[in-house]
Amino acid sequence: MRFTEHLGAHITPEWRKQYIKYEELKDMLYQAKEDAPSPEFASEPDIERFYAKFEEKFFQLCDKELSKVNTFFSEKVAEAMRNFAQLQDEIRQVDSKTVHTVAERLARRRSTVFAKPQLELNKNKSQRQKLADVKLAFSEFYLSLILLQNYQNLNFTGFRKILKKHDKMMETERGTQFRQSRVEAAPFFTNKQIDNVILEVETLYINELEAGNRTRAMNKLRVPPLGAKGTNWTTFRVGLYSGIFIVLMFIVVYAGIGAKDAGIEWRPAVRMYRGMFLVILMIFLLGINTYGWRKSGVNHVLIFELDPRHNLSHEQLLEIALFLAVLWSMSILAFIYCHFVGIPSYANPLILAGFMFLFFINPTRTLYYRARFWLLRILFRILIAPFHPVGFADFWLADQLNSLQTVLLDVEFFLCYYSCEVSWLGDHNCKYELRVGGRGERSARRSTQQLTDCVT
Repeated sequence: MRFTEHLGAHITPEWRKQYIKYEELKDMLYQAKEDAPSPEFASEPDIERFYAKFEEKFFQLCDKELSKVNTFFSEKVAEAMRNFAQLQDEIRQVDSKTVHTVAERLARRRSTVFAKPQLELNKNKSQRQKLADVKLAFSEFYLSLILLQNYQNLNFTGFRKILKKHDKMMETERGTQFRQSRVEAAPFFTNKQIDNVILEVETLYINELEAGNRTRAMNKLRVPPLGAKGTNWTTFRVGLYSGIFIVLMFIVVYAGIGAKDAGIEWRPAVRMYRGMFLVILMIFLLGINTYGWRKSGVNHVLIFELDPRHNLSHEQLLEIALFLAVLWSMSILAFIYCHFVGIPSYANPLILAGFMFLFFINPTRTLYYRARFWLLRILFRILIAPFHPVGFADFWLADQLNSLQTVLLDVEFFLCYYSCEVSWLGDHNCKYELRVGGRGERSARRSTQQLTDCVT
């Protein structure tokens, strides 16, 4: 991976403008080589003057970038030290026995808790809540320290690489001299306060907040890779599902034309599949938005109050959407070719809707559990919005639901259709296996039209 891509993948989005302008410096070098006078048409003194003027401009920009990085880093270090002092004060206010009390309570869940006085239970609850708040504050502060340490390393690597490229292209040692005299003596490189504070935070968290359990403490402080999330297997699955979906869509279009000519009653199915498709499309577009937010330096993790250690990347969102799109296409084909698959035609939309519903409410810690739990929590907060302050994530999701009124109407139609109009006691014929009130195909169409008019 080129360093330009590495830098773009690992920067902290809200600090985007505070990093070294590596791409601009690299473009200057290549542009200088292109604009340099040719030895065939210019004398050697003219060429030397051109390169001398270029290097003066190049190192002025390097010096400007170095000053910017030093200033920003010094401000962040001072802010980190103030925050650390506040956290130390907070941890002193937490009863030293609280951690051990909580640990003992977790180890003895079968003890007779209800035998304790209510006042004592309230006091223990208050202590546990305070301890949880302090742990969360330490975890977030630790993450900010890692980001600042990453800022140090990325900028030094950027200066080292661009100056090395300068020396290689210009066939000089001035880049090495600038690095040794200016960059390696710069405060952002020589300052080791962040490293020391990271060690102190780890020690405090282990000894004071986790009762000396280093493994459990480091698991909670663990910081994920700072680059854009995504693995080779995730990328592979996104490509695989995309290809399968495109092929299936061609088959669905071709089969749909034949199904319409064959007289299959497809109008209710269109409304059922339409709502599910719009949900899948929303997830897909959210994945594209997430990619755009990251590329534009918008820290959506902070804005939506997501867990920095556990949140979905744009590739994971695209993977979910495309996987559900493949199932959606297969369900339509099973609906059309119900004679061959042996499944009642109008059982297929119900099976797909049931699978999607169970996928999102799956209580097990699998299939992106934290992301699904976050979605369910925000949906619950929307339902009880009059009784608590509304956050940005609540407002955003509620606004998206307003935009999905077609989906909500289709859900209403779906529920009414299967609860009022469908009879599961059919004769296993594709047209009548889910007979509408025991009537034939013509009656089914008339009933469906009446139901549609009622819903809309």
